[in-house]
Amino acid sequence: FFLSPTLGLEYGRDTGPWTISGRAGGGYVYYLNPDYSQNGTGANRNPYNGTMSLGIGHTGLRHRFDLGGSASFGNGQSIQGGGASTQFLGAAGANYSYLINEFLTTGAYASYNSQLNRYETGDIDGSDLATLRGGGYIDWLWTGKTTLGLKVEAGRMTQDILGNGTAAAQQGIAARQFIQALVPVAHSLTSKVLLVAGAGVSYTEVENIPNASTEYTGVRPVYLLGAQYDPSEKTTM
Repeated sequence: FFLSPTLGLEYGRDTGPWTISGRAGGGYVYYLNPDYSQNGTGANRNPYNGTMSLGIGHTGLRHRFDLGGSASFGNGQSIQGGGASTQFLGAAGANYSYLINEFLTTGAYASYNSQLNRYETGDIDGSDLATLRGGGYIDWLWTGKTTLGLKVEAGRMTQDILGNGTAAAQQGIAARQFIQALVPVAHSLTSKVLLVAGAGVSYTEVENIPNASTEYTGVRPVYLLGAQYDPSEKTTM
């Protein structure tokens, strides 16, 4: 048996053109039997996790701007590593859109995500993962139900293995960076069904990734295919 108390708080407010929101929460798991553990004993089997997020937005007659960030932390026993582990996740992003006229909309966005993994005991190396990406787009309302667009995006993903003199740690930071252009088309089949398709080209290169497959580097085609269904005003699939 175990006890798992949690607490969550949420705040939201609209002030004129501004929107402010915040969330915070945390939880703790306590095992009544201190010797019950798949790996380890005592307090290390009582994990804690917490998360928080903040967001702010501004809406005008022709534009919308959103800025936000979130962070979460957790610790506990790693079955894979056979010891205590700690993980941190962080994210930040910004998005801006502008209505040029009734047919044209443009915008830009950027985001950063980070994941830190630490293993206090065991034989698994810690790691730092990070993703930075940004792009811009323009959408043209071709007909009343069809939108044609152009989207350009670039990004960089890195992974740093924090080992104790292992071969993986001595190779340096592994990285993959890309730039791509995509032409998407969206068509409203009905008031509740949206179909999306697109095609484009991307260029990808890697750093410190041994035996990287040429299938995933250089110039490659990219495709997009999807569907959205809105069965009700508050539900999207």
